[in-house]
Amino acid sequence: MFVQRKLGNWENLKSEYEIADEKLGEGCFGSVEVVKLRGSGIRRAMKKVDMSVAGLSREDLLKEIDILKNLDHPNILKIYEFYEDSKYLYIITELC
Repeated sequence: MFVQRKLGNWENLKSEYEIADEKLGEGCFGSVEVVKLRGSGIRRAMKKVDMSVAGLSREDLLKEIDILKNLDHPNILKIYEFYEDSKYLYIITELC
């Protein structure tokens, strides 16, 4: 599966996804919300990770994404793409 890495800010992400008013969860490191892909209306989940409190370096988080994007199994969450800016990592995944 091809996972796209998109550099940019929150505005770039909002140009491709509509942020729904549906929060799925929140934790110490960030939150998970429902987003809709503009044009198709496909619903996905967006995990927003605050890199300053995650306790992991940016490189560690990117390594984890590299591992997950190479896995293809029905019981493992699929990652479609991710965005990053100076503060957050936004991971777009399938909605379960």
